[in-house]
Amino acid sequence: MLKTKPRKMPEVSTASLPDIVFMLLFFFMVTTVMQDEKPKVKVLRPTAQEVEKIEERDLCATILVGYTDDNNVPQIQADDQMIEVNQVGRFIQEKRSNLPESLSPKFITIIKADKDLPMEIITQIKEELKKVQAFKIQYATKQLVNGS
Repeated sequence: MLKTKPRKMPEVSTASLPDIVFMLLFFFMVTTVMQDEKPKVKVLRPTAQEVEKIEERDLCATILVGYTDDNNVPQIQADDQMIEVNQVGRFIQEKRSNLPESLSPKFITIIKADKDLPMEIITQIKEELKKVQAFKIQYATKQLVNGS
């Protein structure tokens, strides 16, 4: 019977580890998107029991509807600019036009509205969205924790 000597496992080379770490660091630095400014409109979102997170954020446009510090009249913020209700449709059309035509039907408009906002302004926004055939609308809420 032949006896074999136990073989030693070769050590794993860690010489390229710093290169890999720096490549990953560089990748995340390049691909991370930072929010430039704080929103100009304050939004206290309503609560909901079932909340669904949107995965494809690049197929969305967010409209904030709420109040500013110095104004008690509802304001609309799209990206970093304040707009009027009649400009919402044009804003959505511009966002949708930047997408490839195949992804355009998947486009979602997210409305982040203050919970104390009059429903009239939301209805006006929805009418403007209907004019540009932006029928996929989701409302941003925060999840109700433990039924409270």
